[in-house]
Amino acid sequence: MAAANPAAMVTDVASYRERLEQIARTHSFALIDIRADWCAVCHRIEREILAHPAVLQHLEAVPLVKVDVTAMDEGNRQLLSHLRASGPPTFFVVDAATGQEYNGTRSVGPFSRRDLMRRLRPFTR
Repeated sequence: MAAANPAAMVTDVASYRERLEQIARTHSFALIDIRADWCAVCHRIEREILAHPAVLQHLEAVPLVKVDVTAMDEGNRQLLSHLRASGPPTFFVVDAATGQEYNGTRSVGPFSRRDLMRRLRPFTR
């Protein structure tokens, strides 16, 4: 099932919606990862948390949608507004078919691997 989990970058509302439509064909949920190249915490999360084998196992059930706001251009700003986010790093789980965010899944700023796994666990059973 790992082949169904390519984490393509999205940068605007149209590419975000397209990515969710792709995921909804095979999965019920998606993990939204708002990041930027200039975000030091984002790099730490990528390296120390998202690359961990236990997290990767959860991401087979809850595919990752990487939202790249590095440019902070108009498309990025519209997408951040659409997602009700102020900037990176922000993570939350959505219903892949509707895009509706699940309450209690949002993390803003640094977080631990344990915290992410706790938030993903209900969606991986």
